Amino acid sequence: MVVGGAAGGVGICWLLWAQLASRSSNTTASVPERILAYLLTIFLMSWFAFGNYWTLGIMWPDYAPTLFEPNQWCHKTLYVFALTQLGLVWGVIAILLMIVVALVICQVFGCGWLGPPRYK
Repeated sequence: MVVGGAAGGVGICWLLWAQLASRSSNTTASVPERILAYLLTIFLMSWFAFGNYWTLGIMWPDYAPTLFEPNQWCHKTLYVFALTQLGLVWGVIAILLMIVVALVICQVFGCGWLGPPRYK
């Protein structure tokens, strides 16, 4: 969580800096900046996938160290927090996906509240 949060914080700061820099000049992002932005996005997505695999792969670990395997345990509060965070993130992703699908369906079938139909 610390690595993902730090990389996400760097990405947000970079995004804000790029937004402020674009207001002062009419130049677009250079090729190295775009490559770094894509690499940061790929890193964050892969880190999130790895975190899902790691957290869900040890479903309900031991909550206290044992005598013969003292490193094979996890604090209960930390593990429940990780599961809650994953559930919330996947819930937000699911809600956003449903909204996009609903908007696409309304656009294709011409819902009146979206404006004039385009695909008729």
